[in-house]
Amino acid sequence: LDMQGRLLLQRCKYWDKVALKDEWKACQKQALDSIQQALSINTRSPHLWANLLLVKSNLEQFDADFNKALINARHLGPNDFDVNRAVAHIGLLHWLRWQPEQKNLFRSALFTIQEISPKEAMKIADASGKSALYCFWTRNDPRQFYNCKKKPVRRKASSASGNVIP
Repeated sequence: LDMQGRLLLQRCKYWDKVALKDEWKACQKQALDSIQQALSINTRSPHLWANLLLVKSNLEQFDADFNKALINARHLGPNDFDVNRAVAHIGLLHWLRWQPEQKNLFRSALFTIQEISPKEAMKIADASGKSALYCFWTRNDPRQFYNCKKKPVRRKASSASGNVIP
């Protein structure tokens, strides 16, 4: 069941979410069912909880089960790179939605990635459009990804055309 859920997640990951909306949603729901069945047998797998978190996020089901999946993924897999990558990505992707205790769990997942690979942490932040937030959080960390340390280039706007002039 665990493998079936992961395969379904992989299969519908590359589908066009807009053009194949109904099929994509059906695929996500199948993955959700498989993962929930696997969790009824094995509640100790951080990967199952992270996969549940992914599917719930894909379906925008931010409910009590989503929160339980977040807590269990972090509790059971605090040092698991793949689990933390999934948790951090979901957290940053929907950042404004979360309560403070949820933000702490998502941020701690990102910081776990930061300790192992600042470059990977920056990729996660970039993919979710939150690289500035990542740079702000890690501003005092000497391992911070080097792109955060670059000074921004100031640009002047031209008065005639509205184009940016370096």
